[in-house]
Amino acid sequence: MLYKKNRQKVLSGQEAFKLYDTYGFPLDMTELILGEKGFTVDKDGFENELKKQRIQARTSSQMTGQVFDTGPLSKIKDISKGTEFLGYKEGACEAKVIALIQGDQLVDTASAGSDLTVVLDRTPFYGESGGQIGDTGVLESNGSQVRIADTKKNNDFILHMGKVTKGDIRKGSVVHAKIDLQRRNSIRRNHSATHILHYVLRKVIGQHAEQSGSLVTPDRLRFDFHHFSALTKEEIIRIEDMVNEIILENVPVAVKELSIQEARNAGAIALFGEKYGELVRMASIGDFSKELCGGTHVNYSGEIGLLRIIGESSVAAGIRRIEAMTGMAALNRDREKEGLLQEVCGVLNTPEEKLVLKVHDLLSELKNLHKEVHKVKQKEISGKVDSFVENAKEVSGVKIIARKVEDATADDLRKTADMLMKSAKEAAIILGTAQDGRVTIIAALSPKLVKCGLHAGNISKEVAKVVGGGGGGRPEMAQAGGQWAEKLDEALNFAAELLSKKILAGASSPAV
Repeated sequence: MLYKKNRQKVLSGQEAFKLYDTYGFPLDMTELILGEKGFTVDKDGFENELKKQRIQARTSSQMTGQVFDTGPLSKIKDISKGTEFLGYKEGACEAKVIALIQGDQLVDTASAGSDLTVVLDRTPFYGESGGQIGDTGVLESNGSQVRIADTKKNNDFILHMGKVTKGDIRKGSVVHAKIDLQRRNSIRRNHSATHILHYVLRKVIGQHAEQSGSLVTPDRLRFDFHHFSALTKEEIIRIEDMVNEIILENVPVAVKELSIQEARNAGAIALFGEKYGELVRMASIGDFSKELCGGTHVNYSGEIGLLRIIGESSVAAGIRRIEAMTGMAALNRDREKEGLLQEVCGVLNTPEEKLVLKVHDLLSELKNLHKEVHKVKQKEISGKVDSFVENAKEVSGVKIIARKVEDATADDLRKTADMLMKSAKEAAIILGTAQDGRVTIIAALSPKLVKCGLHAGNISKEVAKVVGGGGGGRPEMAQAGGQWAEKLDEALNFAAELLSKKILAGASSPAV
């Protein structure tokens, strides 16, 4: 909505926020575009809409928490303040089992084969949040073992979800909690890489390229950001190069806790929609990236090893997505592609440096072969046309041609129908072919028959019913199809009888 304020044309804050929230246009870009047209934006109104959404997000989060408050966690909260997270520095620790949950019930013990959720007083396991997936690992104690398949976070509690694989686990027992460290290290590499990627994106395509979502797994990372068009090949190469240059610099990754105001003063990026307390964790990668983040990170950028962008796509209006791999996953992917390349070279019996030239030669040869095949087909069709016309049944001076054409495409059938029309003065034509279990039917009528009320589209539709299909088209020519190839001959016989009746009926019959 545009209105006038102090003799200026102004875009309302509500509309500006809609452009941001629905279509991914950041405020600075909206201001820039409108500024060129002599408009301004109601910034105060935009900020009010932004605050409303944040309040709504917090309310939704609180409602989710209330759902858990009515279940087994509500009882645990009476005896514990939460789970102490040690995973920023530790990969294993001794911990006490403060609760066992099976389904929606608290239990005192669980035996081998049981699926359950374990709540500990302290843990090295990271609970899924901020786009980083939860840790996996094992809990062990006195001959018992629980394999943890996933870890979630609920308010101050970290929930270890898994299966008892050996012995019994009891409430109150002490367990040795150990994460899958190799998996965690892969996750850390990908997580730190998302921060570098975010920094580089804003440098390459503009400050509007803010993060709108992410997913960090051991195998790959996914990063969603605000942008209005697909990245070019050149942009992707430049982004990948700049990220890897920062990785190669092997700059330190420092994570420290400070007040939200201190973090803002330091230039840290806060993610939209995230809820932050007075104290926050700021992850800094050299002098490049500074972001508020509760996830786990490498100690030096060089630990990431390598980043390869493997995909770029659209996920919503104004939102793009980059998928990438780091470390050994990126190396293994490159090896797989190299192996595939070598396999292709082996099949074509040509060295790698001549592969493109070889493919071009083969495509040229294939094109020439297609031309030769086309010429042969045209000769075959010409021969069939003469035979079809000579052997056609004639009704009231009209040649009725209902024939099957072997190994033909729909285009072949149309060309054959055209040639038949030129050979016969008056003709009603139904041609059919069957390939890969599918039937294609072409119907064609001479102009005089169309004037008499016959309609090729309706006739083809009737014939197609016999082969379990349908179709339609213009009065003079139409195409239909079906799925019962074994009934093609029956359909063509039906077509011949149908055309005979229609022609005999003449112009006085209803249009078909």
